[in-house]
Amino acid sequence: MKGVSLPFVATSARELLTRIPTSDGSPLFKNALDLGRQIAQIAPHPHETTVAVLLNDPGRNSNRYFNRPKQAGNFLNMVLGGVKPCPTSLRELIAVCIRNRLGPDRVVEAESWITRVNAALSEQHAAEREAKLGGSQAHAVTQFLEDSTEILIARPASHDEFELRADKVLNHCFDRLGLGKRQTDLEPLKVTICLPSTESAEKEADVLLRVMRSRFANANSPNRRTLETNFDRLVEGNILRVIHSKRASTMIPFVAFQLSDPDRMAAFCYTVDRSGKSGFLQLPRASCFEIQISFLSELKEEPQNVLQTLNEPGA
Repeated sequence: MKGVSLPFVATSARELLTRIPTSDGSPLFKNALDLGRQIAQIAPHPHETTVAVLLNDPGRNSNRYFNRPKQAGNFLNMVLGGVKPCPTSLRELIAVCIRNRLGPDRVVEAESWITRVNAALSEQHAAEREAKLGGSQAHAVTQFLEDSTEILIARPASHDEFELRADKVLNHCFDRLGLGKRQTDLEPLKVTICLPSTESAEKEADVLLRVMRSRFANANSPNRRTLETNFDRLVEGNILRVIHSKRASTMIPFVAFQLSDPDRMAAFCYTVDRSGKSGFLQLPRASCFEIQISFLSELKEEPQNVLQTLNEPGA
């Protein structure tokens, strides 16, 4: 049996799990998705599964991520990014994976890693609670913007051109869609901008098109055609859409993530001014359920994308 004494220094849970080498010279896991795949292979006791199904309560299952590697990896990324606290059940699954990774000959080393990871997760949670509200909320929104594949932005009125250019939420979406300065290989993303009337939706689409066309015109020649082609494809495929919904008549704008996934959904009220200064406030769980009830069925019916009409040749 081989034991390794790890120096106890302040290190993040992500670094411990994916970057710092073990005694064999390699980190515990390649990344959060790799750890997610390991977690998804841990089968709960069959009796647990039966009871969870009978009671319609997935929380009774010790591993709700069994056979769901993508969901496990996504949630781990949010935990390790400081967006979500780490539930006890997930800590226990991480510990199982660490023991499996290091094997029966390195039990002492495995327990040392588990102790450090748990301490790092606890310190991370304490730091989150002590962070200033505005800073922590903005950080959470940034993480959701990076990790989500489904984003809904609801506004009581359309942007003007200066507001749209300064809107950090929208511009982060544009970047991920390949319409910004950076090129990404992230998984598919669907962005819906929702306005409370046909007139306001048309105005929003018009402003967005003017901003996009200006951006394309200022791009250098090799990139210009690529950006234009990407934009046309996104609009025609309803990956980027502007729609009308009476339910969007909110007092202030909000952004919602993963609307169709109850386990991952989150929503934030947010404001933006022409200088780009933003403010975010996370909505409680009850409000998230109300948003799901109000918007989900309508969005699944694929309402008309106003961008498609205005983006047609000659429009």
